[in-house]
Amino acid sequence: MDCAGIQRALSARLDGEPAGIADDVVDAHVAACVECRAFLDSAAALNRQLKLSTASGSGPMVAPDLSETILAGIEPEARRRAAARAFGLALSRVVLVGIGLAYVIWAIVLLGDSAAVVAPPVDPGVDTSVTAGLFVDAAAVRLALAFGLFFAAWRPQNVAGMVPVYGALWAFSFGFATRDVVLGYASASDVFGLVLLLLSTLVLLWTWLSGFGLVAMGRAWRAATARPD
Repeated sequence: MDCAGIQRALSARLDGEPAGIADDVVDAHVAACVECRAFLDSAAALNRQLKLSTASGSGPMVAPDLSETILAGIEPEARRRAAARAFGLALSRVVLVGIGLAYVIWAIVLLGDSAAVVAPPVDPGVDTSVTAGLFVDAAAVRLALAFGLFFAAWRPQNVAGMVPVYGALWAFSFGFATRDVVLGYASASDVFGLVLLLLSTLVLLWTWLSGFGLVAMGRAWRAATARPD
């Protein structure tokens, strides 16, 4: 049930007319919806004012525009929420770019290490190609993660599909590295990678919530609480 239908039912209830919607549904929605609660307060205040004017015999009264009264109470709060979401989204996009740059720098360092492994002098009895290949693969993964974050900062509306990927990658990486971390076998680079990947996931989630997630969750919550058990 959307807010427009609930507000029509509230107006009908205040006028003593059939609301067309069960009272428990209306009450549940109003309890969870700030906009409809503000509408009810404004409409009830106007209704009391009209009744007092009629009872005092002061003659006909021109009622103020109810929409202006409602908007006057709702718009400031809505603007504050929108401004907070916009600031959070902008800040999260900046952080995504910063983390992406960290991945790029890390990849460059790994590529340098791969070149150092095969650089002369090299022991003829040691095959360094496998080690160099591992460094290159690790650098490629870091670059892929970096460009994913850059894309998320550029197109935040697509972040919802990236959160599960980064989250699953961190979960499996942490699961496989738990033993090494507990026993102290993990290197500083391993721990840094886990922390950076977790931070990437959290910032992606923050970006989604700031841009679209909170609005979608709010609508879902209002729709769920407006249904009777």
